[in-house]
Amino acid sequence: METLLWVLVPLLILTLLYFWLQSVRKKNATQMAAAMTPERAREAASGLNAQQHQEVYRMLARGELIQAAQAYHNATKSSYKEALYAVQAMAKFPQEFRPQTGVAAESSPAESAPRASAAETTETPDNLEDLGIIIPSDLSGLENLPSNPNDPERRSNGETGTDSETPNSDDDSKR
Repeated sequence: METLLWVLVPLLILTLLYFWLQSVRKKNATQMAAAMTPERAREAASGLNAQQHQEVYRMLARGELIQAAQAYHNATKSSYKEALYAVQAMAKFPQEFRPQTGVAAESSPAESAPRASAAETTETPDNLEDLGIIIPSDLSGLENLPSNPNDPERRSNGETGTDSETPNSDDDSKR
């Protein structure tokens, strides 16, 4: 009888712990879903300067959610839970950096001008040319490139995976 109690009591405790953890997970999932709004993402992004904004999004782009939340926490002094919610909202609803407008920015226009130029230099480029990637506007000459041997249209014509297909070629007539 006593050995039965030693088995049942831990099982009962483990069962209660399991159900308690499930309720906590459900509550956290509900809170997280409620926190994922575009408004929260805008509010979170507005609390960061250009460098902090770029750092948080750089970490999010690498998939480093916890590190991004840590950087947000350090920048805003919010709680870790709030930082995590804010960063996840920013990941779901990406925000462009917008310099803060308010009393401090309106008080001295001379101070706001250097900030704008600093923000422009630290932002990520909007187009490929800023990254040094040039896409030619004339794409002629691409028709002679080898085609994809795994192309389903090519397979349906009974063609093989060789790249030796050129129209009107003497090699094709010898085969």
